[in-house]
Amino acid sequence: MADILNWFQSDDPDGMGFDNATLTAAIEKLPYSPGVLEGMGIFVDEPLSNITVNIEELDGKLGLIPNKPRGGGNTAAPTEKRTLRTIEVPHYPEFDFIDADSFTSARTFGTNQTKANINVLVNRRLSRLNARHALTREHAMAGAVQGKIKNHLGDDLVDLLDIMGVSQQSVNFALNDSSTEVADKVDDALDKQQAQLGHASGFVTGQVAIAGQTFFNSLRRHSKVKTDINSGPRDNAGQFNFGNLWNSFELYGVTWVRYPSGRKVSNQTFVDNKHAFLLPIGVPDMYNLALAPANKLSAVGQLGTRIYVRSYVPESDDGIVIDSQSNILPYVTRPNGIVKLTTP
Repeated sequence: MADILNWFQSDDPDGMGFDNATLTAAIEKLPYSPGVLEGMGIFVDEPLSNITVNIEELDGKLGLIPNKPRGGGNTAAPTEKRTLRTIEVPHYPEFDFIDADSFTSARTFGTNQTKANINVLVNRRLSRLNARHALTREHAMAGAVQGKIKNHLGDDLVDLLDIMGVSQQSVNFALNDSSTEVADKVDDALDKQQAQLGHASGFVTGQVAIAGQTFFNSLRRHSKVKTDINSGPRDNAGQFNFGNLWNSFELYGVTWVRYPSGRKVSNQTFVDNKHAFLLPIGVPDMYNLALAPANKLSAVGQLGTRIYVRSYVPESDDGIVIDSQSNILPYVTRPNGIVKLTTP
């Protein structure tokens, strides 16, 4: 097994350089299809040197400064109440195993071809691990915008609403009623959102609603929505300017996005079919992705990354273990600023 192990040593001139650092760098560069929320790019990476996230809340409110006669002294700024909340970053380990026979088969092609075949084999396994971590990351992001991150069994892992001591705002859109004024429902949701965001609402540059399948379809097919879409603006070619109505469209100042219903954990969709979540875009530091270091000595004191990979030969000496982990926590600093939209 010594010759096979050499391919995983970066200082071996004849090897492939698959040491632990190289494997981690390689998996970060592999192409993958990001999920809806990750693809939006709203979650900002926040590398940590420890395994906890400290969220400090400043209970300060903006207000007008009272006028005074010149020379009458200044007005002292009100003292802000600071509240510190600590959340431990979840640990997601995953490993793969390449048995010795797989390497033996690769070596039958000759020295040069062997390296290429092993490279393909390792990259294939890395791609599979990368895809699983990406799916886990998307699932956690979906939970974060809904206020609760769940584990693979569907149990609550991190309840952001409870930790932050706030309640989720909601609006029943009643899309089963053809007389419902959908535009008014959107106004209600935006009013509730603005009330929760307070002065931060001034930073909002857009609105995106992540919708489950039933909600999205009911909205798209609602008689009032159809009327508003048909009377909407057209582009230079005379076409309605509402994108691909099967996946997303813009209406009432909101971009409505259909979340893929095929993504499930324990037979539960990432976003409930009858729900949608109205996300304000542009609020500073609202959406974050905490990245904690790996639970390895080599990672102590280092800033975390999205994923770690290492390889080793088990005592059985029958192959190579590719050990990976991600230590991530997507979190929303203002979870009550995301409004839940429902329909029967």
